[in-house]
Amino acid sequence: MPKHRAPRALVACLLLGTPVYSSATEAFGRYSNSSAIFTSNGESLSFSLVGSELELEITPAAQAAIILKLSLDHTDFGPMAFASWGVSGISISASNRVAAIGVPSALKFEKRHGVFVVLVDLETNRWGKQYFVDLSERTDGFPQFVGFLHDSEKLAVVSDTNILSRGSITVGVINFSDSLVTKTAYDLKAFPPVTRFFFDAGNGRVWLGFERPQRSDAKKNSSILQSLALTGEEGPSVSLADLHVNHASAKWLMPDTMAFPNLTTIIFGETAWTIGFPPNRLWIADLTTKSIRSMNLPKDIGKAMAHGLGLGWYENVQAPTALSPDGRFAAIQISQMALGPPYIVDNYVSKGSRLTIVDLQRMRILSTIKPEHDRSPAGFALDHRDRKVTLLVNWREGGWKRLEFPESE
Repeated sequence: MPKHRAPRALVACLLLGTPVYSSATEAFGRYSNSSAIFTSNGESLSFSLVGSELELEITPAAQAAIILKLSLDHTDFGPMAFASWGVSGISISASNRVAAIGVPSALKFEKRHGVFVVLVDLETNRWGKQYFVDLSERTDGFPQFVGFLHDSEKLAVVSDTNILSRGSITVGVINFSDSLVTKTAYDLKAFPPVTRFFFDAGNGRVWLGFERPQRSDAKKNSSILQSLALTGEEGPSVSLADLHVNHASAKWLMPDTMAFPNLTTIIFGETAWTIGFPPNRLWIADLTTKSIRSMNLPKDIGKAMAHGLGLGWYENVQAPTALSPDGRFAAIQISQMALGPPYIVDNYVSKGSRLTIVDLQRMRILSTIKPEHDRSPAGFALDHRDRKVTLLVNWREGGWKRLEFPESE
């Protein structure tokens, strides 16, 4: 069976002082928590938390969907309550035989919070073992589901993200062979204060974003992305000051989203904060050659002009970014906000989000999906095969929808 490099639909980040999470964690609407993924053979899995029930839809290529339901009131650990904080997600093992769903939860009648994990046997299409990874005591961080590590059957869950106070990340690894959960704390005090972090489960890394102080005569600090293997060793790093496009230095400090097509390639999404209509930008960095390519992600000029000639109109690149299993295409989420009345205070009104599908090889936009409603997707995933790209998306009403786009020449 071919190796699988599934899109990691749960890439998440933390901003110092301004917490930012993917729209999959927004707690509103019937589908308040959803995620999806494609396998390397074209099978799709999508789950939604509907009330106190997990609904999983398994759709083999060119076959009818299979629906599995699991009540959180009857888990192996007792009744479970969904937690609105943290990051949930779905992941598939390299063998394509096992899937795992992780949902931040709390035991209803105990003071225990953590991530509830349930396995799915994709050969029998049945629910498998269940796990509950507790948060550390007195934590002020947020748990999140990471996914399968490397090509193994081991699963990673972040049970503690105290980068703001204690400078540490605690990762729990579930080993299916003995069902043990091993927790490892990673001390980040050796680094300057970390402002963002992104998990790359497929390569067993976490990427830390921070500013490294320069010498006293330097004009500004140097922004750094430093990778840390989940085994503890430092990995590659990227100085954002060294990244150039058209012979000019990048004007941003930290990426707003990251994705990882392979071990040596990183995708960055960047929000343009300059007044006017400058485009957001997507960067692709090669860790081996230290080179970078970039492309524009144009703003919706029509909507911006319709809203006070663009004044008070904002478009922000957001996590997560979904990759097709072959790493060829990416779906970038861009949130849209407008300044509402009385227009003299920070009264930002959400105008929903659009999804931009990018051909990473040809560095061009394949399509932009702009729904008529002002909603953000609860979850989405991307596939590429047979010269077409398939987007699976949940707009919070009507469940999961499929959109297909022919691969352009």
